[in-house]
Amino acid sequence: MQDDQLQEPMALNTKARAARKLGVSYSTMVRWVKDGKIETVVVDGRTWVPEAALVKWSQGDAVKTLLTEVGA
Repeated sequence: MQDDQLQEPMALNTKARAARKLGVSYSTMVRWVKDGKIETVVVDGRTWVPEAALVKWSQGDAVKTLLTEVGA
């Protein structure tokens, strides 16, 4: 891509919205963010969860993480 071309803006979610979309509690999302289990970006000091990270999570990473958390 050339430098003068604009990139499509990244869709970002608050931690609360990301938690709702994945069907987990807000506190679980905060823990996953803190533990680095889900990708985030920081913009102006606020932490956001990219939509792409939610798609990736829902396509397989969730299963691995949940099995690890329950000790399977």
